[in-house]
Amino acid sequence: NEEMARRGLSVLALAYSPDIKYKKKMEREKIESDLILLGLVGIYDPPREQSLDAVNMCKTAGIVVHMATGDHYATAKAIAQQVNIIPYTKKPKTSKTKEASKTV
Repeated sequence: NEEMARRGLSVLALAYSPDIKYKKKMEREKIESDLILLGLVGIYDPPREQSLDAVNMCKTAGIVVHMATGDHYATAKAIAQQVNIIPYTKKPKTSKTKEASKTV
């Protein structure tokens, strides 16, 4: 889930219940209980083509660009990086990584 979100994908869980007999009107609690997880699906909803140019024009004009979204934090961060709202960042080295590089 986190890996897909970091790549800018919206993540959906797919599940089913073999015991439910579907009717026109059903209680949500009944439908959403005792489910069997089939898996996770990542869906890429790309930013609009003009987004990158629009963000860059705003930055050139001195306008600070913000993004409002209901996406998972990691998905939102990946999309914001794709349209230059925030810069791409490298992962900081952890102390374990630093220690391992000293011993090599």
